[in-house]
Amino acid sequence: MGSLWFLAGIDPNKVTKSVSHGLTGFPEIYDYSHFGWIGVQVFFFISGFVIAFSAQRASYFEFFVSWVIRLGPCVWICASITLFFLFTVDGGFQLIQRYLRAILFIPFGAMIDA
Repeated sequence: MGSLWFLAGIDPNKVTKSVSHGLTGFPEIYDYSHFGWIGVQVFFFISGFVIAFSAQRASYFEFFVSWVIRLGPCVWICASITLFFLFTVDGGFQLIQRYLRAILFIPFGAMIDA
């Protein structure tokens, strides 16, 4: 939970303000959640082992298909929700490009959910 609040924009330096276009900001809870980044690091450490073990038992194509089946729906739903809310604030062609990069898993350029 702490990492979510940290990334949502509670950093008093407003590092993440540009990511959310200034829509979020909770500096009053920074003192309770500024260690949230540790949870993110632990998650990536553990998931690295899980991915390595699952990749050992599958071909490249099988691993890719299982990856898309597992992560695709979450990305498509979250990106669509973000598109809806950001479009009400700041619509435009650039927003559609960022959305397409996210749902098509294009690994370069800005995506809708930074």
